[in-house]
Amino acid sequence: MKDEFIVKGAMATCQFGVAPAMINVMDNSKVYFNGKLVATSMSIGPTFQSPAFGTCNMVPNMPKPCAAVITKWDNTFTKIKINQISNPLTKDSKGTCALGCPMCISFTTTGQLPIPSVPLPEVVKVEHQSDMNPLAGNDKAVDSVKRSDVIETESIKHENQSNGYAEKQLRESYQKEANDIKERAKQMIVEMEESGTDPDDAEEYAARWANKRRNELKIKYLKKTPEDLRILIFEYNVLRGKKSRFGTVSYNYLRLKKHARPMDVIESAARPQAGPQVVANSMLETFNKEKEKAKTELDLALEQEEINEATARLKKANKRITKANEVLTKYNMLNHDICKL
Repeated sequence: MKDEFIVKGAMATCQFGVAPAMINVMDNSKVYFNGKLVATSMSIGPTFQSPAFGTCNMVPNMPKPCAAVITKWDNTFTKIKINQISNPLTKDSKGTCALGCPMCISFTTTGQLPIPSVPLPEVVKVEHQSDMNPLAGNDKAVDSVKRSDVIETESIKHENQSNGYAEKQLRESYQKEANDIKERAKQMIVEMEESGTDPDDAEEYAARWANKRRNELKIKYLKKTPEDLRILIFEYNVLRGKKSRFGTVSYNYLRLKKHARPMDVIESAARPQAGPQVVANSMLETFNKEKEKAKTELDLALEQEEINEATARLKKANKRITKANEVLTKYNMLNHDICKL
């Protein structure tokens, strides 16, 4: 059935291979369909069990052991998000191998078994339990997921407002996921080298993957941050010269501008982010410098009878300091020795 989702254990074939291969699911550890982890558009890399498709015959008369490395999936089910960043695969999904050609891999089975007695694990959220094997176009199921996402977002917002910004819990969760990215990238290198991939190519691929996932992680957790504090973080990233207010950095920038090696990029994926307290203090120091600069300009303007513009800058600096103090007071993070109006 083409509308079934692909889960761990599904079988696939490659047009250049000689045997079917079974897919592993390593990017998703929470969402299950019919009791099995669902494969997603982020199920990339050496995701098929060794020896994958047996022998690769991409180059005529020069067969070699298969070392399938998936770079992307096409024809995914875009109406549902898994872990907010990926889409589930279906029987119609096609995989592109770095060593083959576009969409050379297709599924022969979905991995799902019609055994209704198999219980769903407790980690499955309520909204996903109703989505086991939905047909394409099942708007009711899709709307249920969308409503649950809104409810979850509002719940996070309410918790932050009523109990204060849970910085410690969020940062611990963020750091755990960041560490998982680093460890998974290192494991990916080992698996690719064992399957015959050149070590340099394996490191390059894993580093690109780690950089992409780290950037997605930054955006994910900034969306969970209260809006007023998030605005301060956006300003902080801009003042630090980041091209993205989310603080994301491209892989090419790290390699070409920062001269980072692939393993440096992988290690940096687990590097702790600056906490809200550090961000807030840095912003207050910046605002204070702006205030002092505005005062100096005002003194000069008094002599030159150019008061209005300098006065406006002084008011703007005071306004920004007041706003920052309000945000920090709200979340009990204000260091009163840093800035006083």
